[in-house]
Amino acid sequence: LAEAQKRIRDLEDILERAGNEIGADRIAEARVALEQGDYSVADDIFAEIEAREQMAVQNAARAAFGRGEVAEAEVRWHDAAAHYARAAGLSPDFDALNKASEFAYRSGDYAAALKFANAMNERAQEENDKPQVSTAMDHVARAHQYAGNYAAAEPMFRAAKGLVAEVSGEVTQEYAASLNNLAELLRQTGGFAEAEPLYGEALEIDLKTIGKEHPDHAIHLNNLALLLTKTGDFAEAESLYSEAMEIDLKTIGAAHPSYAIRLSNLAALLIETDRYDAADPLFREALAVFEAALGAEHPHTKTASSNLEGFLANRP
Repeated sequence: LAEAQKRIRDLEDILERAGNEIGADRIAEARVALEQGDYSVADDIFAEIEAREQMAVQNAARAAFGRGEVAEAEVRWHDAAAHYARAAGLSPDFDALNKASEFAYRSGDYAAALKFANAMNERAQEENDKPQVSTAMDHVARAHQYAGNYAAAEPMFRAAKGLVAEVSGEVTQEYAASLNNLAELLRQTGGFAEAEPLYGEALEIDLKTIGKEHPDHAIHLNNLALLLTKTGDFAEAESLYSEAMEIDLKTIGAAHPSYAIRLSNLAALLIETDRYDAADPLFREALAVFEAALGAEHPHTKTASSNLEGFLANRP
């Protein structure tokens, strides 16, 4: 009896706090019903409150996602990551988790990127949505890759590539991206012979789907150039970097971090070919772009700063 009376008092307190939204008459009705052991009126009121609050949560999630899109457009990746993470926390649907994972990775928080990617994958697997599963697997693999866990990343990239071919076809932008992503991992782990034709295939698909002047095509050109630099084909690599930079300038602009990545990579190639005077301004410009767009603590900025310091210390 004492427990039942306490429960009723607790429910009455909750109803009282909701009084401004529900109205005094309905609160009084619910109170009388509770005293008579009838919980149905209170339950109806709580259901209304729950539905109203859930709508408020959904609205907040949509607003956070919108702020993320604004920050993304303005190349404020840290802000975008924070907004998308809030959206995913409030309403963990696939799109919010996708963006939260992507921008956690872009802002350098690889642990958060993996957390959101795993949540994406679980959701997609539960719903048996193959396109979403392939996207989620790619995010999981990339998060492992940037954390240095290559053994975990490679089978995920290969599985994602096969699934993308199944659901999207092999002449699609999605398949070109999956080829590029696997090739990137192989390049990092020394699998140059397997990686090079994958890059080549991705570039051929680009020309059939998105065309020459697309930022994704610039990414694929840049990545093949990185491999060619490793294998000593400096002339071809330099040509690809130059082409990628021209595309970036026409599409995303010189203040974008992706353009700064091209600058850094080209500067490294110039050092390999003993053109130190030409490399110097590229290192400096890349660092300035990273600092302005990503801040001093981002991994890209720290790497660019270290590269410039090393260059100046060892320059002949």
